[in-house]
Amino acid sequence: EEAKAVGWGILGTADIARKLVRAISRAGGSRLVAVGSRTLERVESWCEQNQIPSEVARYGNYEEVLRDGKVDVVYIPLPTSMHKEWVQKAADAGKHILCEKPVGMNAQEVEEMIACCEHNNVQFMDGVMWMHHVRVPVLRKAVDNQDMMGEVVRIVTSFTFFGGEEFDRTNIRMKSNLDGLGCVGDLGWYNVRAIVWAFQKEPNEVYAVAHKRNSEGVIKSLNATLFYDDGRFASLDCGFDTNCRQTLEIAGTKSSIRLDDFVLNASEESSSFIVNTSAFKDSGMIVEQTSSKHEAGGCCQEVRMVECMSKIVRTRQLEDYWPKIALQTQRTIDAIMKSAESGQPVKLK
Repeated sequence: EEAKAVGWGILGTADIARKLVRAISRAGGSRLVAVGSRTLERVESWCEQNQIPSEVARYGNYEEVLRDGKVDVVYIPLPTSMHKEWVQKAADAGKHILCEKPVGMNAQEVEEMIACCEHNNVQFMDGVMWMHHVRVPVLRKAVDNQDMMGEVVRIVTSFTFFGGEEFDRTNIRMKSNLDGLGCVGDLGWYNVRAIVWAFQKEPNEVYAVAHKRNSEGVIKSLNATLFYDDGRFASLDCGFDTNCRQTLEIAGTKSSIRLDDFVLNASEESSSFIVNTSAFKDSGMIVEQTSSKHEAGGCCQEVRMVECMSKIVRTRQLEDYWPKIALQTQRTIDAIMKSAESGQPVKLK
């Protein structure tokens, strides 16, 4: 089984890569075979800190990971400004790619990445782990249940955490030359993905307001409204300036669905969402409300993401859903950024 396992390589030793290492170790049919960093000393130190087995190759650059014949798929947690270069190099080397979000600095970069992957017949997927949770198909069924929900017309979603002064000064997500999309790319990516997933299409127009920026002009706090040509709309709130909030409400004409942990589930043992139904009674004098908790099962969503990619690699059945929804997300992010800069609504092409 070990010999048949899909080999994973990691380009970079960012903190977030530790979560993926743990997921690979727990995932069926997957194994970590190589890690690369800018220097051999850096990768050796990182591997020691994270108790990486000695048989995993350590490389003092990224190119050697791509040349390693045991590597089938690479995870790329590098700064966003480096994604295009290394996605294309990985694809040219015949490696399948799991790329950390935000995928690119703009949609043109992402289009070029996807085209390169298609040319080389390799899978491209962005690292939106919540989409692989066992709760998602249960939630999809509930959203599409017109008898329960009626017509789904509005979505409200928030993803925030409090970064603090040191975060503002030192974190790469606040560096204009590394991750210039700020909270929009880091947190808003999840909000936008939830909206695009729920409505099953990207919006026609967006209007966004950036409330706070750091000294480099990187956005720290933003809210946006996304408009659809059929009258539906969604609003999102993301930022590094508020306590941790990760809410998603999907509202229909009959009921609404609410999650308070849509990005990072509170427990691997279980998951759920709440369905609320409210109506005015007695000529508006009282409100009648019922709430029901829907259980959806437990899992480690990062493990399932790794297993999803490894299955694609083993079966050689590429899935175009993942690059498609990544590009839809990036196009929407682009429009949000343009609107925040101009102060005007921006239409998506």
